[in-house]
Amino acid sequence: MNPISDDEDETEVSIDDMDQSEAPSMSTLGLGHSQQIEIGRTSKVKQLREDAVNMLEDLLADKMEEVSILQEQLALLSKHNVRETHMVDPYGDSGIYTGQVNNEKPHGKGTSRFS
Repeated sequence: MNPISDDEDETEVSIDDMDQSEAPSMSTLGLGHSQQIEIGRTSKVKQLREDAVNMLEDLLADKMEEVSILQEQLALLSKHNVRETHMVDPYGDSGIYTGQVNNEKPHGKGTSRFS
């Protein structure tokens, strides 16, 4: 074993900071075959995770857009629907109506309860 003397500088090498042409080979770094495979797997796993995160972010954006559209549709529908609203029919009978309205009058697609 060759101990490092005080005159020699210790330099850490990061493969991520180098161009592939500048990066030392795995054998130069003193890594065995199993360690080389593990580094390859680690980088593949990192890439798969990044891809999955990107896909999930895109999916979330799509779903948020769908939610916005559904909220707009619900708001439109709620303007044309009432629930348990007091009404008087054309014959003067009063009751409670739940269903669609047109010009603030029952549209016929709902239920009326007369008392």
